[in-house]
Amino acid sequence: MSYHNHSVESVFEQLETSRNGLSAAAVMERLERYGENTLPEASKRSFYKILFDQFKSPIIYILFIAAVVSFMIREFTDAYFILAVLIINAMIGTYQEYSAAQKADSLKHIVKTYADVVREGVRERVPSSQLTLGDLVLLESGSQVPADLRLVGSKELFINESLLTGESIDVNKDAGFISEDEEIPVADRINMAYAGSFVSKGRAKGIVTAIGLDTEIGKIAELLAEAGEQKAPLVIRMERFSLNIAKIIGIVALLLVSLGIYQNIELSKLFFLVVALAVSSIPEGLPVAITVALSAASSVMSRRNVIVRELSSIEGLGSCTMIASDKTGTMTQNRLSVNEFITPEKVFRQEEAVDAEI
Repeated sequence: MSYHNHSVESVFEQLETSRNGLSAAAVMERLERYGENTLPEASKRSFYKILFDQFKSPIIYILFIAAVVSFMIREFTDAYFILAVLIINAMIGTYQEYSAAQKADSLKHIVKTYADVVREGVRERVPSSQLTLGDLVLLESGSQVPADLRLVGSKELFINESLLTGESIDVNKDAGFISEDEEIPVADRINMAYAGSFVSKGRAKGIVTAIGLDTEIGKIAELLAEAGEQKAPLVIRMERFSLNIAKIIGIVALLLVSLGIYQNIELSKLFFLVVALAVSSIPEGLPVAITVALSAASSVMSRRNVIVRELSSIEGLGSCTMIASDKTGTMTQNRLSVNEFITPEKVFRQEEAVDAEI
């Protein structure tokens, strides 16, 4: 239900709490009933799943078929070379993606958020995941709002809600405000504080009204989870390339078979000729070359503190040709900056402003 159009006392009554906060027994009971204040995580890919995914590519399928055919025609050198290429490609890709996943998991365990709460009249600092409905949370400058809150009291409170609303200007909150309209936009609910936003100034108290997926940021997370996955541009191009190779090999094979039959060439010799041509036409080194290039790019990104979970996403970012943004410039650095300023003596640009004496 909505709480922005209810008085503070009404919210206390509905959530069965008080200005002294919840009791320890009530906290335990509600944690069991409502669960922890966390968003669900995507299922982790195991080492073997990552390894298996390295072979899920049309060009890999073609190379594998080529290796099998090479064994059949007793071209062991080509067969072993193709298998070596497939193994090296899988090892490099698996190492990069598995190590990136391990680093990301380590960061999740290192970076934890805490919240100041009042329980049984005593101020405590607890992990944000242990908040539950009815908890009384204390906010101050620099705090991250840990859950959706109905403000109980506020003093010169300004909160940055750009994560939710896209508006970079801090919102002046007022705990005493009561809306008559239940359907007003999130940005206009000035008596509420929402999970994921940051307190830029002031202090406040608030009652937890929603946790986890029930928060506004949780609803956005659900929508993102429902969105279908899109293939990276590199994957799409590799699939198209593999299909084109298969078509060309098929057409050339048909022409050779037709000419061979016309020239009365033995079918056994003709078969080996066509198979040898097909195997030699496949670029065995292409997957390794692509994987090595993407691995090198991943290493560069990691030195710049960027973790890349899937190698193909590196090329996907580089293929971006247009970024659509709303009027607030949500995809910018979310701050104003001076590009140039004018003095009676000179026009200073941003790169010169550092050393300029004004």
